[in-house]
Amino acid sequence: QARGFNGAVIDWYGPNKQVEESTTQKVKLDLEGRCSGGSCPMEFALTADGGSITSSCLQNGGGTDQSNCIINALQNDFDYANSNYFSSPAYYRVDSTMNPSPTGRPVVFFFICESCFTNPAPNWSYVWNQMRAHVLGYANGDPLIWFIFRNAGAFTHTQSDGGFAWVNHYGSNDPFGLLY
Repeated sequence: QARGFNGAVIDWYGPNKQVEESTTQKVKLDLEGRCSGGSCPMEFALTADGGSITSSCLQNGGGTDQSNCIINALQNDFDYANSNYFSSPAYYRVDSTMNPSPTGRPVVFFFICESCFTNPAPNWSYVWNQMRAHVLGYANGDPLIWFIFRNAGAFTHTQSDGGFAWVNHYGSNDPFGLLY
């Protein structure tokens, strides 16, 4: 906060990774303690990391579609996040114009490599449609959640509400991501 940061985005692996979950809980409690009068000088948001999926779903499906496994894993993670994070006064929210607002929708970033799941590739449209429908049932404020995906694909992703950049590098000719 002293360095001018407005918040933190936490790389979150779901509730079952105890070290990461413990850290997320500590950040939440610390930032909630800074809130007063309905505003928070710093906020936090979760990045749903693909590691939470790969702990229960195979990236190489071995001929078995992993779509339902991925949906179940994400829904379990989101149900937990809804109960433990989305209602926090320090959780990052934006309004319909994408401006920060304590009464807006919770924002969730995704760091999931969809193309890493193969043999067969999951039906990602089905996965994200099911996730969008699932979060409609949440009751913490506005029941919708903003889905933010990474890199250029976020702008053409059918369920994306926005995008964020994450540095990519293109092999030994670009070790620092300068071509990106």
